Amino acid sequence: MSKTTATLFTEFEKDLLKNMQELEISKPQKEYVLKNINIPFSKWLYSDTTNSSKETPYATLNTNYNKGTVVFPKLHINLNKTQNTFVSKYNLYEITAKNHPMVDDSIKLLKNLSKKIPCSKNNTLLGQTKATLTEEMFFEDATYLDYLTNLMLTLNLIERHTKKTSRYDSIKISEAGKEYLTLSKEAKFAALKKAAISYASYQLKTALISKADMLATLIERTNEKANEKVSLDFFSEERLTSLLTAKTVNLEAYYDEIFSSMGIDRKKYVNYFNSKASKVNSMEAAFEDEKLFLAIYVMDIQNMFDTYFVNPFSYYFMTLVPTYSAQFNCQSTIMEMLLAKENKRMCEHLSYSVPIALTATPIANM
Repeated sequence: MSKTTATLFTEFEKDLLKNMQELEISKPQKEYVLKNINIPFSKWLYSDTTNSSKETPYATLNTNYNKGTVVFPKLHINLNKTQNTFVSKYNLYEITAKNHPMVDDSIKLLKNLSKKIPCSKNNTLLGQTKATLTEEMFFEDATYLDYLTNLMLTLNLIERHTKKTSRYDSIKISEAGKEYLTLSKEAKFAALKKAAISYASYQLKTALISKADMLATLIERTNEKANEKVSLDFFSEERLTSLLTAKTVNLEAYYDEIFSSMGIDRKKYVNYFNSKASKVNSMEAAFEDEKLFLAIYVMDIQNMFDTYFVNPFSYYFMTLVPTYSAQFNCQSTIMEMLLAKENKRMCEHLSYSVPIALTATPIANM
């Protein structure tokens, strides 16, 4: 690892430690942030930072990459709970479609499911199997393992076994899963991407449907005309595939198109959110301002697109590079993580940012 690269990671670590100290977070909160380190790390990787290179860490790492490859960092955190300290380790990997860590992780997962493993009703592994597997994954993150498990279920590579006498189900590799293991690594990678598109489409459509009635009500209350029906075409598998196969995507234009179809001037509400949200002390206060309440819904929809589409395809699949308009704000990210942990809606962001553009990486269409 070059001196420039090592300095990048040192800056991230110093920023993280400094902000956890300034926020005076508790020991359990610190442990939670470190266990979910991939959340701030992924945002930092693609954002402008204050380092002297004046470019994103990802761009610095990939300045001279070979054709058809992506240089990607893996972060490992060794947490010492007793002393409330941690040791970090960074490794760089040259990723290709023929040699992708998600494929290796899918193989590990399916081989572990040669026997029945307990799972929750929402398809997450349970017990020691989950803890052990999480540590063996490329992204040592339980959220990543849950995501990969859902991709396996989307592809029918796993079969569920429901027990009426138990509050837990179990899952096991299916016959289709055994066939998947015989495919080439490149074919496995293509299958995972296809499943990810299908999974993202389902999650985004479901989330939008759940918000549709309230959106229509809020639009009318703000004296604007709501369209009678919310279009789900924007989140269709075909539309999401087109975003993945394009060289560049202007996400702001895409967001504007979505909200215009609902009768919402997105930019107006994003600007209103940014001007008001930091001054609101509680969600109850936000509810009293119907314009702000609608703005929060607008931000939520953009955020869910980031959650279900942008983050998996940029950070996990490494096929997209998101562009952010603002610099990485470590403190704001930590606050968002802790509030999300407590299931609270975030309306007091120090700096709220979602990607404004996407660029394909060299392995995007392989």
